[in-house]
Amino acid sequence: MKKLLLLAYEFPPMTSGGSFRPWKFANHLSHFGIEVTVITPQREQKLNDSDLNFSLEYTEPVEKLAFEKLYHSFYLNVLDPEAKKWKKPLVKKLEELMQLKAFDAMMVTAPPFSISSLAVSISKRYNLPLIVDLRDAWSQWIMTPYASLLHYQILRRIEAKVFNNAAAIISVTEQLCQNFRELHPSNAGKIHYVPNAYEEPLQIAEQPLQFEPKTDQNPFIIGYVGSFYFEPYQRDLIFNPWWKKKPWQYLQYVPHKEDWKYRSPYYFFKAIRLLLDKRPDLNAKIQIKFIGTAFQWLKDMIQLFNLENHVELLGKKNHSESLLFQKNCDALLLTSVKVIGGKDYCIAGKSFEYLSMEKPILGFLTEGSQKDFLEKTGLGVLCDPDDTERSAQTIENLLDFGTVLTPQANHIKDFSINITTEKLARIILKLTQTQ
Repeated sequence: MKKLLLLAYEFPPMTSGGSFRPWKFANHLSHFGIEVTVITPQREQKLNDSDLNFSLEYTEPVEKLAFEKLYHSFYLNVLDPEAKKWKKPLVKKLEELMQLKAFDAMMVTAPPFSISSLAVSISKRYNLPLIVDLRDAWSQWIMTPYASLLHYQILRRIEAKVFNNAAAIISVTEQLCQNFRELHPSNAGKIHYVPNAYEEPLQIAEQPLQFEPKTDQNPFIIGYVGSFYFEPYQRDLIFNPWWKKKPWQYLQYVPHKEDWKYRSPYYFFKAIRLLLDKRPDLNAKIQIKFIGTAFQWLKDMIQLFNLENHVELLGKKNHSESLLFQKNCDALLLTSVKVIGGKDYCIAGKSFEYLSMEKPILGFLTEGSQKDFLEKTGLGVLCDPDDTERSAQTIENLLDFGTVLTPQANHIKDFSINITTEKLARIILKLTQTQ
Protein backbone atom coordinates (compact mmCIF):
# COMPACT_ATOMS: atom_id res chain seq x y z
CA MET A 1 0.00 0.00 0.00
CA LYS A 2 1.46 3.36 -1.02
CA LYS A 3 1.80 6.05 1.64
CA LEU A 4 0.95 9.70 0.95
CA LEU A 5 1.80 12.67 3.16
CA LEU A 6 -0.77 15.46 2.72
CA LEU A 7 -0.09 19.02 3.93
CA ALA A 8 -3.37 20.86 4.41
CA TYR A 9 -3.29 24.24 6.11
CA GLU A 10 -7.09 24.49 5.71
CA PHE A 11 -8.86 21.37 6.93
CA PRO A 12 -12.04 20.50 8.85
CA PRO A 13 -13.36 21.41 11.33
CA MET A 14 -12.56 24.64 9.49
CA THR A 15 -15.56 25.42 7.28
CA SER A 16 -13.79 27.32 4.50
CA GLY A 17 -14.63 26.05 1.04
CA GLY A 18 -11.06 24.89 0.47
CA SER A 19 -10.98 22.69 3.56
CA PHE A 20 -13.40 20.06 2.27
CA ARG A 21 -11.54 19.08 -0.92
CA PRO A 22 -8.45 17.64 0.87
CA TRP A 23 -10.69 16.04 3.51
CA LYS A 24 -12.69 14.18 0.86
CA PHE A 25 -9.57 12.99 -0.94
CA ALA A 26 -7.91 11.86 2.29
CA ASN A 27 -11.01 9.94 3.32
CA HIS A 28 -11.39 8.08 0.01
CA LEU A 29 -7.85 7.39 -1.25
CA SER A 30 -7.65 4.27 0.92
CA HIS A 31 -10.17 2.66 -1.44
CA PHE A 32 -7.48 2.82 -4.14
CA GLY A 33 -4.56 1.39 -2.19
CA ILE A 34 -3.18 4.66 -0.82
CA GLU A 35 -2.70 5.27 2.90
CA VAL A 36 -2.93 8.98 3.73
CA THR A 37 -1.43 10.90 6.63
CA VAL A 38 -2.69 14.47 6.91
CA ILE A 39 -0.75 17.19 8.72
CA THR A 40 -2.69 20.31 9.67
CA PRO A 41 -2.28 23.03 12.31
CA GLN A 42 -3.85 22.49 15.71
CA ARG A 43 -6.94 24.64 16.22
CA GLU A 44 -9.50 25.16 18.97
CA GLN A 45 -11.62 22.25 17.74
CA LYS A 46 -10.49 18.85 16.51
CA LEU A 47 -12.12 16.23 14.34
CA ASN A 48 -13.49 13.07 15.85
CA ASP A 49 -11.00 10.76 14.20
CA SER A 50 -12.70 7.48 15.12
CA ASP A 51 -14.47 7.23 11.74
CA LEU A 52 -11.70 8.54 9.49
CA ASN A 53 -10.05 6.48 6.77
CA PHE A 54 -6.74 8.33 7.19
CA SER A 55 -4.26 9.30 9.88
CA LEU A 56 -4.48 12.84 11.19
CA GLU A 57 -1.51 14.62 12.72
CA TYR A 58 -1.74 18.05 14.30
CA THR A 59 1.20 20.40 14.53
CA GLU A 60 1.43 22.93 17.29
CA PRO A 61 -0.67 26.06 16.62
CA VAL A 62 0.73 28.41 13.97
CA GLU A 63 3.00 31.04 15.40
CA LYS A 64 2.16 34.70 15.44
CA LEU A 65 4.83 36.66 13.59
CA ALA A 66 6.56 39.71 14.93
CA PHE A 67 5.34 42.71 12.93
CA GLU A 68 2.77 40.43 11.29
CA LYS A 69 0.92 43.34 9.71
CA LEU A 70 3.99 43.99 7.57
CA TYR A 71 3.69 40.49 6.10
CA HIS A 72 0.16 41.33 4.99
CA SER A 73 1.33 44.55 3.37
CA PHE A 74 0.14 45.04 -0.19
CA TYR A 75 3.45 46.65 -1.14
CA LEU A 76 6.07 44.68 0.83
CA ASN A 77 5.05 41.12 -0.06
CA VAL A 78 3.69 39.04 -2.92
CA LEU A 79 2.88 35.94 -0.86
CA ASP A 80 0.66 35.38 2.15
CA PRO A 81 2.48 34.90 5.50
CA GLU A 82 0.97 31.52 6.38
CA ALA A 83 4.04 29.47 5.46
CA LYS A 84 6.23 31.63 7.70
CA LYS A 85 3.76 31.15 10.55
CA TRP A 86 3.48 27.38 10.07
CA LYS A 87 7.06 26.48 9.14
CA LYS A 88 8.55 25.95 12.59
CA PRO A 89 5.77 23.75 14.07
CA LEU A 90 5.44 21.89 10.75
CA VAL A 91 9.15 21.09 10.52
CA LYS A 92 9.12 19.89 14.14
CA LYS A 93 6.18 17.56 13.48
CA LEU A 94 7.77 16.25 10.27
CA GLU A 95 10.99 15.36 12.09
CA GLU A 96 8.97 13.27 14.53
CA LEU A 97 6.79 11.69 11.86
CA MET A 98 9.58 10.75 9.46
CA GLN A 99 11.17 8.60 12.16
CA LEU A 100 7.96 6.57 12.38
CA LYS A 101 6.75 6.34 8.77
CA ALA A 102 8.24 6.04 5.30
CA PHE A 103 6.24 7.93 2.68
CA ASP A 104 6.16 7.35 -1.07
CA ALA A 105 4.91 10.82 -2.08
CA MET A 106 3.62 14.06 -0.65
CA MET A 107 0.85 16.41 -1.65
CA VAL A 108 0.08 20.01 -0.73
CA THR A 109 -3.17 21.89 -1.29
CA ALA A 110 -3.32 25.65 -1.85
CA PRO A 111 -4.30 28.36 -1.12
CA PRO A 112 -2.72 29.63 1.00
CA PHE A 113 -0.23 29.69 -1.85
CA SER A 114 2.86 30.20 0.29
CA ILE A 115 2.40 26.65 1.61
CA SER A 116 3.16 25.28 -1.86
CA SER A 117 6.56 26.97 -1.82
CA LEU A 118 7.24 25.56 1.64
CA ALA A 119 6.22 22.11 0.37
CA VAL A 120 8.86 22.29 -2.38
CA SER A 121 11.66 22.61 0.17
CA ILE A 122 10.18 19.80 2.30
CA SER A 123 9.83 17.44 -0.68
CA LYS A 124 13.46 18.05 -1.59
CA ARG A 125 14.64 17.46 1.97
CA TYR A 126 12.89 14.10 2.20
CA ASN A 127 13.27 13.19 -1.49
CA LEU A 128 9.53 12.77 -2.07
CA PRO A 129 7.72 13.41 -5.38
CA LEU A 130 5.43 16.40 -4.84
CA ILE A 131 1.84 16.79 -6.05
CA VAL A 132 0.59 20.39 -5.90
CA ASP A 133 -3.16 20.88 -5.71
CA LEU A 134 -4.04 24.39 -6.88
CA ARG A 135 -7.65 25.24 -6.07
CA ASP A 136 -7.35 28.76 -7.51
CA ALA A 137 -5.45 30.60 -10.20
CA TRP A 138 -2.56 31.93 -8.07
CA SER A 139 -0.78 34.65 -10.07
CA GLN A 140 -3.77 34.98 -12.39
CA TRP A 141 -6.38 35.33 -9.63
CA ILE A 142 -7.14 39.02 -10.04
CA MET A 143 -9.38 40.28 -7.25
CA THR A 144 -7.19 43.36 -6.80
CA PRO A 145 -4.25 44.80 -8.76
CA TYR A 146 -0.62 43.97 -8.06
CA ALA A 147 1.26 46.84 -6.45
CA SER A 148 3.42 46.99 -9.58
CA LEU A 149 4.58 44.98 -12.58
CA LEU A 150 7.67 44.04 -10.52
CA HIS A 151 5.50 42.48 -7.80
CA TYR A 152 3.72 40.42 -10.44
CA GLN A 153 6.98 39.27 -12.03
CA ILE A 154 8.39 38.21 -8.66
CA LEU A 155 5.30 36.14 -7.92
CA ARG A 156 5.45 34.59 -11.40
CA ARG A 157 9.00 33.42 -10.64
CA ILE A 158 7.90 31.91 -7.32
CA GLU A 159 5.00 30.19 -9.06
CA ALA A 160 7.28 28.89 -11.83
CA LYS A 161 9.68 27.43 -9.24
CA VAL A 162 6.81 25.45 -7.69
CA PHE A 163 5.70 24.19 -11.12
CA ASN A 164 9.25 23.24 -12.07
CA ASN A 165 9.80 21.26 -8.86
CA ALA A 166 6.42 19.54 -8.69
CA ALA A 167 6.10 16.02 -10.02
CA ALA A 168 2.44 16.75 -10.82
CA ILE A 169 0.03 19.68 -10.58
CA ILE A 170 -3.70 19.13 -10.25
CA SER A 171 -6.44 21.74 -10.49
CA VAL A 172 -10.19 21.99 -10.22
CA THR A 173 -11.50 22.97 -13.68
CA GLU A 174 -10.48 22.24 -17.25
CA GLN A 175 -10.28 25.97 -17.97
CA LEU A 176 -7.94 26.57 -15.04
CA CYS A 177 -5.72 23.70 -16.16
CA GLN A 178 -5.62 25.16 -19.66
CA ASN A 179 -4.71 28.59 -18.25
CA PHE A 180 -1.85 27.03 -16.28
CA ARG A 181 -0.60 25.13 -19.36
CA GLU A 182 -0.48 28.35 -21.38
CA LEU A 183 1.28 30.16 -18.52
CA HIS A 184 3.81 27.35 -17.89
CA PRO A 185 4.18 25.58 -21.26
CA SER A 186 7.32 23.66 -20.24
CA ASN A 187 5.28 22.02 -17.46
CA ALA A 188 2.10 21.48 -19.45
CA GLY A 189 2.44 17.68 -19.41
CA LYS A 190 2.35 17.45 -15.63
CA ILE A 191 -0.89 19.47 -15.21
CA HIS A 192 -4.01 17.35 -14.59
CA TYR A 193 -7.71 18.06 -14.19
CA VAL A 194 -9.12 16.65 -10.94
CA PRO A 195 -12.41 18.41 -10.14
CA ASN A 196 -14.17 18.90 -6.84
CA ALA A 197 -16.84 16.36 -6.00
CA TYR A 198 -19.98 15.59 -4.09
CA GLU A 199 -20.12 12.91 -1.42
CA GLU A 200 -21.65 9.52 -2.18
CA PRO A 201 -24.36 8.42 -2.26
CA LEU A 202 -26.31 10.82 -4.45
CA GLN A 203 -29.66 9.59 -5.72
CA ILE A 204 -30.06 11.03 -9.21
CA ALA A 205 -33.59 11.09 -10.57
CA GLU A 206 -34.13 8.86 -13.56
CA GLN A 207 -37.04 10.97 -14.83
CA PRO A 208 -37.76 14.69 -15.29
CA LEU A 209 -38.39 16.69 -12.11
CA GLN A 210 -41.54 18.83 -12.00
CA PHE A 211 -41.47 22.04 -9.94
CA GLU A 212 -44.85 23.67 -9.43
CA PRO A 213 -45.49 27.44 -9.28
CA LYS A 214 -45.78 29.05 -5.84
CA THR A 215 -48.50 31.08 -4.14
CA ASP A 216 -48.64 34.15 -1.88
CA GLN A 217 -49.19 31.84 1.07
CA ASN A 218 -46.27 29.62 0.04
CA PRO A 219 -43.62 31.99 -1.34
CA PHE A 220 -40.74 31.02 -3.61
CA ILE A 221 -37.47 30.97 -1.62
CA ILE A 222 -34.21 31.60 -3.48
CA GLY A 223 -31.20 30.73 -1.35
CA TYR A 224 -27.45 31.30 -1.50
CA VAL A 225 -24.69 29.81 0.63
CA GLY A 226 -21.17 31.18 1.14
CA SER A 227 -19.03 34.13 0.16
CA PHE A 228 -19.10 36.27 -2.97
CA TYR A 229 -15.39 37.20 -2.97
CA PHE A 230 -16.28 40.75 -3.91
CA GLU A 231 -15.03 44.05 -2.53
CA PRO A 232 -16.13 47.27 -4.30
CA TYR A 233 -12.97 49.20 -3.40
CA GLN A 234 -10.70 46.51 -4.88
CA ARG A 235 -12.82 46.38 -8.03
CA ASP A 236 -12.43 50.13 -8.46
CA LEU A 237 -8.65 49.73 -8.25
CA ILE A 238 -8.81 47.33 -11.20
CA PHE A 239 -11.13 49.33 -13.42
CA ASN A 240 -10.36 52.96 -12.57
CA PRO A 241 -7.78 54.67 -14.82
CA TRP A 242 -4.46 55.51 -13.13
CA TRP A 243 -5.20 59.23 -13.00
CA LYS A 244 -8.22 58.57 -10.78
CA LYS A 245 -6.05 56.78 -8.23
CA LYS A 246 -3.86 58.07 -5.44
CA PRO A 247 -0.19 58.71 -6.32
CA TRP A 248 1.09 55.58 -4.58
CA GLN A 249 -1.33 53.53 -6.69
CA TYR A 250 -0.14 54.80 -10.07
CA LEU A 251 2.11 51.78 -10.67
CA GLN A 252 -0.55 49.15 -9.98
CA TYR A 253 -0.66 46.36 -12.55
CA VAL A 254 -3.09 43.66 -13.70
CA PRO A 255 -2.14 40.97 -16.25
CA HIS A 256 -5.83 40.78 -17.20
CA LYS A 257 -9.08 42.11 -15.78
CA GLU A 258 -11.64 40.12 -13.83
CA ASP A 259 -14.92 41.74 -12.83
CA TRP A 260 -15.93 40.29 -9.47
CA LYS A 261 -19.06 42.43 -9.40
CA TYR A 262 -20.56 39.64 -11.52
CA ARG A 263 -19.74 37.23 -8.67
CA SER A 264 -21.85 39.39 -6.34
CA PRO A 265 -25.69 39.31 -6.44
CA TYR A 266 -25.79 42.73 -8.15
CA TYR A 267 -27.14 41.51 -11.50
CA PHE A 268 -29.52 39.08 -9.81
CA PHE A 269 -30.90 41.91 -7.65
CA LYS A 270 -31.18 44.10 -10.74
CA ALA A 271 -33.35 41.50 -12.49
CA ILE A 272 -35.51 40.98 -9.38
CA ARG A 273 -36.08 44.72 -9.09
CA LEU A 274 -37.12 44.98 -12.73
CA LEU A 275 -39.47 42.02 -12.30
CA LEU A 276 -41.13 43.45 -9.18
CA ASP A 277 -41.56 46.85 -10.80
CA LYS A 278 -43.24 45.13 -13.73
CA ARG A 279 -45.27 42.70 -11.62
CA PRO A 280 -46.10 44.17 -8.18
CA ASP A 281 -48.40 41.20 -7.61
CA LEU A 282 -45.28 39.02 -7.20
CA ASN A 283 -44.03 40.94 -4.14
CA ALA A 284 -45.45 38.38 -1.70
CA LYS A 285 -44.20 35.41 -3.75
CA ILE A 286 -40.44 36.06 -3.60
CA GLN A 287 -38.11 35.57 -0.64
CA ILE A 288 -34.32 35.70 -0.94
CA LYS A 289 -32.12 34.30 1.83
CA PHE A 290 -28.36 34.32 2.25
CA ILE A 291 -26.08 32.28 4.51
CA GLY A 292 -22.68 33.87 5.00
CA THR A 293 -21.04 37.04 6.21
CA ALA A 294 -23.33 40.06 5.86
CA PHE A 295 -20.83 42.55 4.45
CA GLN A 296 -21.75 46.21 4.40
CA TRP A 297 -21.52 46.33 0.61
CA LEU A 298 -24.16 43.57 0.48
CA LYS A 299 -26.50 45.55 2.72
CA ASP A 300 -25.89 48.63 0.56
CA MET A 301 -26.67 46.64 -2.57
CA ILE A 302 -29.93 45.38 -1.10
CA GLN A 303 -30.86 48.97 -0.25
CA LEU A 304 -29.83 50.21 -3.70
CA PHE A 305 -32.45 47.95 -5.29
CA ASN A 306 -35.02 48.56 -2.55
CA LEU A 307 -35.18 44.86 -1.67
CA GLU A 308 -35.06 45.15 2.14
CA ASN A 309 -38.46 43.46 2.44
CA HIS A 310 -37.42 40.55 0.24
CA VAL A 311 -33.89 39.71 1.39
CA GLU A 312 -32.98 38.03 4.67
CA LEU A 313 -29.34 37.78 5.77
CA LEU A 314 -29.01 34.75 8.03
CA GLY A 315 -25.31 35.11 8.90
CA LYS A 316 -22.87 32.23 9.22
CA LYS A 317 -24.12 28.70 9.83
CA ASN A 318 -22.40 25.38 10.38
CA HIS A 319 -22.37 22.76 7.64
CA SER A 320 -25.37 20.76 8.84
CA GLU A 321 -27.42 23.95 9.21
CA SER A 322 -26.39 24.98 5.72
CA LEU A 323 -27.55 21.67 4.23
CA LEU A 324 -30.91 21.94 5.99
CA PHE A 325 -31.28 25.51 4.68
CA GLN A 326 -30.67 24.36 1.11
CA LYS A 327 -33.27 21.62 1.41
CA ASN A 328 -35.86 24.21 2.44
CA CYS A 329 -35.20 26.50 -0.54
CA ASP A 330 -37.11 26.33 -3.83
CA ALA A 331 -34.11 27.41 -5.93
CA LEU A 332 -30.42 27.96 -5.26
CA LEU A 333 -28.46 30.89 -6.66
CA LEU A 334 -25.08 30.68 -8.42
CA THR A 335 -23.02 33.56 -9.81
CA SER A 336 -19.66 33.72 -11.57
CA VAL A 337 -16.85 36.20 -12.18
CA LYS A 338 -16.51 37.81 -15.61
CA VAL A 339 -13.04 37.47 -17.11
CA ILE A 340 -12.62 40.33 -19.58
CA GLY A 341 -11.45 38.89 -22.90
CA GLY A 342 -11.42 35.36 -21.49
CA LYS A 343 -13.51 32.75 -19.69
CA ASP A 344 -14.44 32.19 -16.08
CA TYR A 345 -12.24 29.42 -14.68
CA CYS A 346 -14.02 28.66 -11.38
CA ILE A 347 -16.70 26.22 -10.28
CA ALA A 348 -17.91 27.20 -6.82
CA GLY A 349 -17.61 24.42 -4.26
CA LYS A 350 -21.23 24.96 -3.28
CA SER A 351 -22.25 23.74 -6.76
CA PHE A 352 -21.71 20.13 -5.70
CA GLU A 353 -23.89 20.45 -2.62
CA TYR A 354 -26.52 22.15 -4.75
CA LEU A 355 -26.60 19.11 -7.03
CA SER A 356 -27.54 16.84 -4.16
CA MET A 357 -30.64 18.96 -3.45
CA GLU A 358 -32.15 18.24 -6.89
CA LYS A 359 -33.67 21.71 -7.09
CA PRO A 360 -33.53 24.40 -9.79
CA ILE A 361 -30.15 26.13 -9.70
CA LEU A 362 -30.65 29.74 -10.77
CA GLY A 363 -27.43 30.69 -12.51
CA PHE A 364 -26.48 34.30 -13.26
CA LEU A 365 -23.39 33.13 -15.09
CA THR A 366 -20.80 34.46 -17.49
CA GLU A 367 -19.05 32.41 -20.17
CA GLY A 368 -16.76 29.78 -18.73
CA SER A 369 -16.46 26.84 -16.35
CA GLN A 370 -19.37 27.50 -14.01
CA LYS A 371 -21.84 28.02 -16.85
CA ASP A 372 -20.59 24.99 -18.79
CA PHE A 373 -20.84 22.83 -15.69
CA LEU A 374 -24.38 23.91 -14.83
CA GLU A 375 -25.66 23.56 -18.40
CA LYS A 376 -24.50 19.95 -18.53
CA THR A 377 -26.16 18.95 -15.22
CA GLY A 378 -29.67 19.59 -16.55
CA LEU A 379 -30.58 21.32 -13.27
CA GLY A 380 -29.77 24.87 -14.32
CA VAL A 381 -32.13 27.78 -14.95
CA LEU A 382 -29.67 30.05 -16.74
CA CYS A 383 -29.72 33.85 -16.90
CA ASP A 384 -27.39 36.22 -18.71
CA PRO A 385 -26.33 38.83 -16.13
CA ASP A 386 -25.89 41.38 -18.94
CA ASP A 387 -29.47 40.90 -20.17
CA THR A 388 -31.59 42.14 -17.27
CA GLU A 389 -34.89 42.10 -19.11
CA ARG A 390 -34.56 38.51 -20.29
CA SER A 391 -33.30 37.40 -16.87
CA ALA A 392 -36.34 38.99 -15.22
CA GLN A 393 -38.55 37.12 -17.71
CA THR A 394 -36.85 33.83 -16.86
CA ILE A 395 -37.54 34.32 -13.13
CA GLU A 396 -41.10 35.43 -13.89
CA ASN A 397 -41.73 32.21 -15.82
CA LEU A 398 -40.28 30.19 -12.98
CA LEU A 399 -42.68 31.83 -10.51
CA ASP A 400 -45.75 31.70 -12.74
CA PHE A 401 -45.38 28.29 -14.34
CA GLY A 402 -42.75 26.36 -12.42
CA THR A 403 -40.33 24.30 -14.49
CA VAL A 404 -39.43 20.80 -15.56
CA LEU A 405 -35.77 19.79 -15.29
CA THR A 406 -34.11 16.59 -16.45
CA PRO A 407 -30.98 15.72 -14.45
CA GLN A 408 -28.19 14.45 -16.69
CA ALA A 409 -27.09 11.51 -14.59
CA ASN A 410 -24.05 10.54 -16.67
CA HIS A 411 -22.54 14.01 -16.40
CA ILE A 412 -23.39 14.44 -12.71
CA LYS A 413 -21.83 11.08 -11.84
CA ASP A 414 -18.51 12.29 -13.27
CA PHE A 415 -18.27 14.49 -10.18
CA SER A 416 -18.81 11.77 -7.60
CA ILE A 417 -16.05 11.53 -5.00
CA ASN A 418 -15.18 7.97 -6.05
CA ILE A 419 -14.54 8.98 -9.66
CA THR A 420 -12.57 12.14 -8.87
CA THR A 421 -10.50 10.38 -6.19
CA GLU A 422 -9.71 7.61 -8.65
CA LYS A 423 -8.26 10.25 -11.00
CA LEU A 424 -6.00 11.48 -8.22
CA ALA A 425 -5.07 7.94 -7.19
CA ARG A 426 -3.92 7.10 -10.73
CA ILE A 427 -1.59 10.12 -10.66
CA ILE A 428 -0.16 9.13 -7.26
CA LEU A 429 0.32 5.49 -8.23
CA LYS A 430 2.04 6.42 -11.49
CA LEU A 431 4.48 8.68 -9.64
CA THR A 432 5.28 5.98 -7.10
CA GLN A 433 5.25 2.84 -9.28
CA THR A 434 9.05 2.60 -9.38
CA GLN A 435 9.44 3.11 -5.64
